[in-house]
Amino acid sequence: MTSRFLATLAVASTLLVAGCSASKADFRREAEKYLESEALAEEAGYRFSGATCDEPSSTNEGSEFACSAVDNEGDSWE
Repeated sequence: MTSRFLATLAVASTLLVAGCSASKADFRREAEKYLESEALAEEAGYRFSGATCDEPSSTNEGSEFACSAVDNEGDSWE
């Protein structure tokens, strides 16, 4: 469950930046930033830290890439 949740969030965050970010590295950085954001904390009920994402293979809409983070209870999410 946690793997699917973070993967979905990472994809959603890349869609938010798709119009203004051109590079794969930008997508990765924006996903990491989103995972640690207050907006996500309010929506998910967890505050995440230490977010790291793989660089996506593409910047096309629907591209997926792996991310991981630790929640405020110390549990790891992938």
